[in-house]
Amino acid sequence: MDIPLLAGGLAVAFALYHFVLSPMYLSPLAKIPSAHPLASISSLWILWKRYHSQENATVHAAHEKYGPVVRLGPRDISVNCIKGGIQTIYTGGFDKHDFYSTQFHVFGLQNMFSMEPSKPHAARKRHIASAYTKSHITSSPTMSANTKVLIHDRFLLRLSQIATHKLTVDLYKLFKGLLVDFITVHMFGLARGSNMTIHEEHLDELLTDFGERQMYQWSFWNSECHGLANKLGRFGLMQPPKPAAERPWGLEPMTIRMLDGAIEELKILESDPEYKETHIGNYPTVYAYLKKGLDAAAQKEFGTTPPADEQAQYMTIASELGDQIPAGFDTSAVTLTYIVYELSKRPDLQAALRSELRSLTAPLSYASAPHIPPFKDLDALPLLQAITQETLRRYPALPGSEPRVTPSRGCTLGPNDEYQVPGNVRVSAQVYSVHRNAEVFPEPESWRPERWLDGDGMLVKDAEMTRWFWAFSSGQRMCIGHNLAVYEIKNIIAAIYTNFSVAVVDETGIEPSDGYASGPRGRKLMVKLMPVDW
Repeated sequence: MDIPLLAGGLAVAFALYHFVLSPMYLSPLAKIPSAHPLASISSLWILWKRYHSQENATVHAAHEKYGPVVRLGPRDISVNCIKGGIQTIYTGGFDKHDFYSTQFHVFGLQNMFSMEPSKPHAARKRHIASAYTKSHITSSPTMSANTKVLIHDRFLLRLSQIATHKLTVDLYKLFKGLLVDFITVHMFGLARGSNMTIHEEHLDELLTDFGERQMYQWSFWNSECHGLANKLGRFGLMQPPKPAAERPWGLEPMTIRMLDGAIEELKILESDPEYKETHIGNYPTVYAYLKKGLDAAAQKEFGTTPPADEQAQYMTIASELGDQIPAGFDTSAVTLTYIVYELSKRPDLQAALRSELRSLTAPLSYASAPHIPPFKDLDALPLLQAITQETLRRYPALPGSEPRVTPSRGCTLGPNDEYQVPGNVRVSAQVYSVHRNAEVFPEPESWRPERWLDGDGMLVKDAEMTRWFWAFSSGQRMCIGHNLAVYEIKNIIAAIYTNFSVAVVDETGIEPSDGYASGPRGRKLMVKLMPVDW
């Protein structure tokens, strides 16, 4: 008997069984329709689509052809249903896939967004959740004072200058600057936060630094082929981008500088009641909540306040807040851009929105003294809500898949729980597909704010549309900043359309990119502003 030949034959037979026959015919996942003929035995085809930024459209086409549960790889499942899909995975609290931990870290540390296990995430979220509740954002004296500065003294000042000089402006970029200011001021206080609405050169540094961090090729290899990327990295063949250290407004240097400033500012505020009363906008809200929560956790676990390792806690805070800066500006800027783009094509709707905004008891007028209407009044405007809701549906800033991992016990998926899925399988839904359910959203590719309104212009109460609206995800790990995002979007839109009409002069590249995160492919929206008389 030829032993080597026998051993080779057994190896081939084992490989054939393990990599072909078992995943194709014997695995519980074999019952799930495959999105591609190779999906049951290889992930190469879906990796190819991800690499070339074609995943969202490709997966959506598969769902339309094969149904609400499809197989993308041997252990990679996509769902597009509420019952037996989103409810099971996201409301069920499945742990995150390492897609997040391999790319969404700051200072080399994991933060709330990138943590894979749900329990540590929940503990961290409890420390800062109060700073992002709707009640806090809409009633906080600090938020109210700072919104007046950010909207009236900075943003409307810029818009007025642009309109007066009849300039063309890139609103997509201007939105990013204003939103960096919103999130950094909320985290670090007005005195220590940024002013990129006015100082565009600071924004240019941050965007350059952020763009290099998110260099697409590295991001893809590190998140989807992490093991291979690490091995190649050891031989110097694949290295992550290194942000230029000389950029003071790069993400990490800026975060450290603002954090140090917030620490000092909080000491002053807490020691001088008179100063605190007259400088309420300087309160570093998110930092203060996070520091208090971490101190309490250290006291409970180790009996030490401050913690035994203060430097470790400091870097934990820096990573957490550093992660929230891009999360705060790189998403809502997309929503605002597409609101302006769509309204520019509907002058009648633009005029109707202006009429609604001016119907407020105290409209947000640049000509008046610094004033911001109560958010409860702004939030109650039906057309503004419909426009915001429809834009978040049609142009989600994060349309891509939100991968999770099935628990060791496994689960069942499908509207009728028809598919048994074992443990440690990648499962995900993508907003791109959820928001394109034609049975729930007729003509899903069309931007139609009217779908959210009845014949009298009042908001409709449609349970199905509400269930299928997933712009901020759902469950314990839904976007913690969703209340702040809506607050920002509505105040910014009110500032624009109460005072100006907007015309797009260059929409080249306005079509959304296909990927986990989206935005105009051309990374701009050039417009002109025209003051509107009262």
